[in-house]
Amino acid sequence: MEELERKRNKTSKPILSTDELEQLERKILNAFHTRSFIEVTYYYQGIIYKKKGVISHISQNDFKVYFIDHTSLYFEQLLNVIFI
Repeated sequence: MEELERKRNKTSKPILSTDELEQLERKILNAFHTRSFIEVTYYYQGIIYKKKGVISHISQNDFKVYFIDHTSLYFEQLLNVIFI
């Protein structure tokens, strides 16, 4: 039943403009350098999620953002960042 509900709620990934992507990158870098607690909105397999945390590392090799709780997200998954 949960799987059916999840499939019903799937959506297309929102397309961010060049300006929105640049702003997102600035926010990510600022959050990393200031070790700020943030909430990121991200897209994964047709569903939009939110995650709270502090960025521990940004990898330019694989375009990933790593959090102190040992989770990571690809930059292309990110949709928004809010400082909490």
